[in-house]
Amino acid sequence: MKKVVSAVISAAICFSAVLTFPVMAAGVPLESLVVDSNVGESGTCGANAAWSLEDGTLTISGSGKLVNWASSAKVPWNSLRGKIKTVVIEKGITSIGPYAFLGCANLSSVNISDTVTDIGMSTFVSCTSLASVDFPASVSTIGREAFKNCASLSTVTIRNKNCNIVGYSLTICNSSANDKGSFSGTIIGEANSTAQTFAQNYGYNFKLLGSQPEITTTATSTTTTTTTTSTTSKTTTTTTSTTSKTTTTTTTSTTSKTTTTTTNAPTTTSIASTTVPITTTTPDPHTEEYMLGDVNGDKLIDSVDASKVLAEYAAVSSGKASKFNDREFAAADVDKNGMADSVDASKILAYYAYSSSENGNVKSLSEFLKK
Repeated sequence: MKKVVSAVISAAICFSAVLTFPVMAAGVPLESLVVDSNVGESGTCGANAAWSLEDGTLTISGSGKLVNWASSAKVPWNSLRGKIKTVVIEKGITSIGPYAFLGCANLSSVNISDTVTDIGMSTFVSCTSLASVDFPASVSTIGREAFKNCASLSTVTIRNKNCNIVGYSLTICNSSANDKGSFSGTIIGEANSTAQTFAQNYGYNFKLLGSQPEITTTATSTTTTTTTTSTTSKTTTTTTSTTSKTTTTTTTSTTSKTTTTTTNAPTTTSIASTTVPITTTTPDPHTEEYMLGDVNGDKLIDSVDASKVLAEYAAVSSGKASKFNDREFAAADVDKNGMADSVDASKILAYYAYSSSENGNVKSLSEFLKK
């Protein structure tokens, strides 16, 4: 009987152990999983570049170029854009890929190292909390529409005198309408720089870098007065018969002539650096007229235009520089999303098929796309 009782007790103990073990075993990995989920997100964003996001700061480190992303959806931190408040580009990185920070509405601070040379297309589009950005002298290219619709942007400092600012007014603007950008802030740069030219072209305020006072030219007048005096003598002789008497009268008149000469001498004056509002007429963003879809400018919309768009898209996607000028880009971007890609090419082909088979009144490409 004792043996039976002992067996029962042993069985009960074993059964309890079996029930308890899974809970303990499962508990350890679960705890580890919770701890791991609190670690910042990270990954790669270039052949030798990495990224990490922690406490709102996105840090990009390593060396070389970032990926030349074809759209914002391809950017590895795309789903985390709302968490990004600060971006730090560390020394060694040479370029920032297209669409990198597009739509980061809470981004308020950007630190760019002096190894960066290129800012990609549409990099900071709709970063509505970003108030200022300072590009080091190493930056030689700012891509098309890089700062489009950055509502809070008030200062853009460009330290490279020859920096290539691609595109037109939409590249730096607080808001946009009818394919034109509007910017109430100030662009800061060197005298006679591409930054100053850009500001003048679109009626934006421009300010010289703090280390360089603004140069103004005035004129001073020097007045010289010359007085010329002339004397005229007149002699009158009167003779009276019977009396030999001669009377001589001499009259002297004096005439004064004053001549005033004014000489303008250029004087150069240095004054403290101040904001210089430029009063100009904002030009149309497209210096040449274009027809939507007519990329090659032959007044036709056909497969040739579509093939040019595809070739451009392939080149840009592989990291090559865009070959389109402003007119070609505007004509190619038929869906007006700031890109010339395969979607635009397919729309151009669809319109070509429609227009080729239509016998009556053919709609314009814009009308065709509205259907």
